[in-house]
Amino acid sequence: MRKPIVTAALILTTFFATSIAAGQAPSVTVGSKSFTESVVLGEILAGLAREVGATAHHRK
Repeated sequence: MRKPIVTAALILTTFFATSIAAGQAPSVTVGSKSFTESVVLGEILAGLAREVGATAHHRK
């Protein structure tokens, strides 16, 4: 369970680092299917993106 979250965190960190280096404000759209576990994980990823300063949208 931890491995997907750690992997997602590393991907987001890399994405934001390159966006910030390019002088752009990072923006992320997280998508999930409409069942509980998927929605919860989508919210966690969107929250993680917001914590590092990006604009995040969660599409369910």
